[in-house]
Amino acid sequence: MRYYEEVFARRSKQELRLLAHIKRAMECIIGDPEFRRQVEEQKSNWDVLLRDRGVEGVDLRSLVIFRDGKLDLNWPDNELSKYPLAKLWADYVAELRGIRAYLREHGNTPERNPRFHAWRQRQISRCDSQLGDKDNKALVHPLFAFELTKGCSVGCWFCGFAAEKLQGVFPYTRENAALWRGLLQVGADLFGPAVQCGNCYWATEPADNPDYLDFVRDFRRITGEMPQTTTALPLRDVEWTRRVIRMQEECLSVPVRFSVLSVGILRRIHEIFSPEELLRVELLHQHRDSIYAKAQSGRALQKRRRATRSDESDKRLINVPGRGICQTIACLSGFLVNMVDRRIQLISPCNACNQWPLGYRVHAEGRFANASEFRDFIVRVVEECMPESIGGEEVAAFRKDLAYAPLPDGFSLANESILHKFTGETFLARLGKLIHDGRRTVGEIMDLILEDGADFFGAAAAIQELFDRGLLDDEALICRQRQEVKV
Repeated sequence: MRYYEEVFARRSKQELRLLAHIKRAMECIIGDPEFRRQVEEQKSNWDVLLRDRGVEGVDLRSLVIFRDGKLDLNWPDNELSKYPLAKLWADYVAELRGIRAYLREHGNTPERNPRFHAWRQRQISRCDSQLGDKDNKALVHPLFAFELTKGCSVGCWFCGFAAEKLQGVFPYTRENAALWRGLLQVGADLFGPAVQCGNCYWATEPADNPDYLDFVRDFRRITGEMPQTTTALPLRDVEWTRRVIRMQEECLSVPVRFSVLSVGILRRIHEIFSPEELLRVELLHQHRDSIYAKAQSGRALQKRRRATRSDESDKRLINVPGRGICQTIACLSGFLVNMVDRRIQLISPCNACNQWPLGYRVHAEGRFANASEFRDFIVRVVEECMPESIGGEEVAAFRKDLAYAPLPDGFSLANESILHKFTGETFLARLGKLIHDGRRTVGEIMDLILEDGADFFGAAAAIQELFDRGLLDDEALICRQRQEVKV
């Protein structure tokens, strides 16, 4: 996975140094309201302000745009040429964002594991429709996420996974290390290089496990790549954090990420780490004074539901549905593994709701005691939970978030994110109505439209397309699979 490395290899040392300092300036603008206020009030003479934050060689006049006296970080393409540093930064950020699409594609397994590949592609297509193309592009849909602790010591009020308090740690003992390496090897055997798209955290904090770096080293030895590390405790042990950064720089696959929980922490990070040290570290501004809102899942969703109309702070912090705000932080379309409990779940992202408040669906779950049982669970789940087509005995209905509308020669399905149209064949209008009714099996629907003179292969292909694109409601199937698939 050389995409990330090449982003930096294409740039000179001078350009990288300048980008590091532009990045620092942007972090201050995005995450520090006092810095934003001073920039907006002064309008010029920003050199001292920048130097105080460790920024050198950046002319803010070539970086920021003012509209009605306020900073505007939305640079129209036709204005970027007037702001050379903004253009340099925008091009760099666009390339960095491209790593998501690259990693998503790297997770494909059409030859190594075609049934899993078809299932994962179906989840990605569903998320394009359900979450919206913009939000889904931010998701990589990795194959594995390993939790090396049970729970988390940080306790963020907005945690999208509503993580439990820290209850246990998976230590790097001889026995545990052998189990860990065995699981990684199973993943590599079953999915090939796609297993590189994995993380060693989920609803956990990497720094909570004293042996985290040992596990990460094994991950690299077996898969060939470093997993991404996201920590909310970069200041707990600065030397540990620097070791994480150094290890990541030895194998430039993905950036290290810091979740920044307060303005004070942001300022302290900037005091301890130079702009150059943080060039390949993404700061996630999660604190209350950031210009970013919180994803509406987990504890953030709970807080929104408790918020009153008069609580302006909650209204500012919590997202509102229907305004283009992401409703999940889950990115995994694959296997969530907790090493403390020896638990494995097959999950996929979704909008948080009463049924799935953490922003992901659980398709199947089980336990394992060793690598052999781990393999058996995955093989069985792929076989039993990932059908290549919808069965004739399954009741066919459209997803509940999609509004059906008949058309003269077909039908449409729409939600707040997207409009799907199916037209061009005479049988499509009847097919859409029958599925919208939600009372008949696939076999019954096929019989009815064939009686109307529909072409068998055309009708079957249309139902298969609806299935492959994740437009059919599969919640009943998931519920049944969770009850049946136990290892």
